[in-house]
Amino acid sequence: MESHEEPSNAHYDAIFVGSGIGGLTAAALLARAGRRVLVIERHDRVGGYAHSFRRKRYLFDSAVHMVGGRIVPDLLAALDITDACNWLPVDPVYETRFPGLRLRVPAGLEAFIDAHTEVFPNQEKGIRGLVQDCRDIRNEIQSADRLQSAMEAIHTPERFPALLRYRRATLADALDAHISDPELAAVLGSLWPYLGLPPSRLSFLYWATMLLSYVEEGAWYCEGTFQNFAQALVDVVVEAGGECLLRSPVERITLADGRVSGVRLESDRRIFAPVVVSGADLDQTVGELVGREHFPRRYLARLGKLTASTSACVLYAAAELDLSQADVAHETFHYTGIDHDAAYAGVVSGEPSWFSATIPTLVAP
Repeated sequence: MESHEEPSNAHYDAIFVGSGIGGLTAAALLARAGRRVLVIERHDRVGGYAHSFRRKRYLFDSAVHMVGGRIVPDLLAALDITDACNWLPVDPVYETRFPGLRLRVPAGLEAFIDAHTEVFPNQEKGIRGLVQDCRDIRNEIQSADRLQSAMEAIHTPERFPALLRYRRATLADALDAHISDPELAAVLGSLWPYLGLPPSRLSFLYWATMLLSYVEEGAWYCEGTFQNFAQALVDVVVEAGGECLLRSPVERITLADGRVSGVRLESDRRIFAPVVVSGADLDQTVGELVGREHFPRRYLARLGKLTASTSACVLYAAAELDLSQADVAHETFHYTGIDHDAAYAGVVSGEPSWFSATIPTLVAP
């Protein structure tokens, strides 16, 4: 991967602040479309949550350890770099543990249904109903993506009954509609930490699409860590004539006549572009990089009502155990009770009662 700390030009078609997977994806697609692209990263490597690091002889993923669905293979195919990464299947997708209960969730919808029905045989009808609602939501979202405008959906609501029915529903609402066993409801809600809110506050639409992306379309691990995926995207940018700066913090997104004009680095170097995409968080982008004085009061008032999502405390560990013989899964959630609201409250108060463990060594030794 070719990268440096100073840009070779002063003008670009688009500048990307940060090199997370979202920004790198957009940068690679724009670069392939013929735009002159610059990616600026303050770290010494690209990837954001997908970067990896080494401690002695051990290689760790910093955060991302699994992706689901067809979106990544479709992206790599669109960029003509299908062979740039080797994707290994993750099956079972995850395991969930509660006092006196342990359930390993396999890939495939029928296998998913069977695994839960085996433990909760009198709930099969409800499980199937919940899964069907998830499929209906996924199919309607895919249909909506092909519409010319949002107005088309408004004028033809009969085409999107599941989206309309669940547009404001929480995961708890959907579980209550189908599942009568509270322990099964807790088991089905095990993946709430991926989206940061407990079932009582979590959008069912978000959860349904996430679940199917893993269970129906497959969960995958990038061999050699997800750093390889990030670097493959940067290679596309560079090969198409774009650039990537490392160790180059952006101090400001600059404006001229009320429009974005580029960025200013901490080195005081100015770089110009009519488009700047910020991969920094919303509050940092508005308050520090652009400046709150450039935004309407109404917009700032909306931002002021938002709350930051919960943080994660991550322990990176190595063991001399033969993990392949330890009867553990790639991803396991350990809960001390079935009340996910209480589990979430414990996180917010700084006294978590649960944790998840990820062991990618099982997939890629």
